[in-house]
Amino acid sequence: MELDGDPYDIGIDKRFRPLVKEIFNRLINGKRIPFPYRYSSSGIIFDEADIGLSWDEFLGLTKDRLKAVSDQFSSGAGLKLQRLDSDLVPAVMLEANTLNVPMPPIHDRVIIRLTDYPDLMIDMERSMIERASIKVRIKITEPQTSDLTARLSKHWEQFDLYDPTKDDQPEPQLTNQFVSGYESYQKRVGEMIQRKHKQIFR
Repeated sequence: MELDGDPYDIGIDKRFRPLVKEIFNRLINGKRIPFPYRYSSSGIIFDEADIGLSWDEFLGLTKDRLKAVSDQFSSGAGLKLQRLDSDLVPAVMLEANTLNVPMPPIHDRVIIRLTDYPDLMIDMERSMIERASIKVRIKITEPQTSDLTARLSKHWEQFDLYDPTKDDQPEPQLTNQFVSGYESYQKRVGEMIQRKHKQIFR
């Protein structure tokens, strides 16, 4: 099911969007009707004078906006989906392991080489279909590389660009393109990447 527009837009100031989202989570996962609590994980506290609505009006607008999924209120569906989401990353990592693709995790994220990016998208989509029988749109936000980061990585860029699927590809080497004041850091990182490369592709 897909709602038209922002599901957390109930027609009030956008700065209250995190509060609407939190109320929705409580409607889905909680067993009681949410009340105007003083402490919010979103960091925004319900203030009738600030929002311009009573609590009942605010809650009513939230329910109306999300009435398409009202049958899931108090069902715990959100917690079940969170578990499903948390199971997705290990499944993708196991698949990557069979392909000898390094994919170290950081919390709910993974680090991959740019050349493995297309395979990651395919594995994520396939795993979601297998576990939930649905195809979801994968949203990617690519970080902007700072000028300093780009210059620092010049020392090990051959390893970043290495593609093991190509035949007769020359062995990557450290380039010794150093940035003044960061030489020690670049040497440490370069040596670590070089060692890791040899462990994986020896």
